[in-house]
Amino acid sequence: YILRRCHPASIFAEVAGFHWVLYFIWQNLWVEALATFVGFRLLSVAVSWRADAEEISRTFIGKVGLLHLDPVNVVVQLVGFAIIVAGLWSHDVKFIMAGLSLLFLGHIRGWGKVAKEFEAC
Repeated sequence: YILRRCHPASIFAEVAGFHWVLYFIWQNLWVEALATFVGFRLLSVAVSWRADAEEISRTFIGKVGLLHLDPVNVVVQLVGFAIIVAGLWSHDVKFIMAGLSLLFLGHIRGWGKVAKEFEAC
């Protein structure tokens, strides 16, 4: 699942819907946000359905995708995402920035698994 999400077509499909989801959450329109999220997620799955996960796992993007599965990274990213959604809903820019900071900090661990040159992290 994660590796197919790393397919470039899947990434672009999700990015195409991402700004709409943010807009709908900002407008406090949960139904529209959820419908947009699900719709673009399904499009993302459709465009990467036939991709070979094994082949993707050998690419740089695939290795970065697997990095997202580090348990500490997952928890930090989920907490950051929840704070971002709360900030968007309440229009609190400090919450949004704090959530974004956590989301990005959730990508710090395990870079040595992507490339040995990154082992310092």
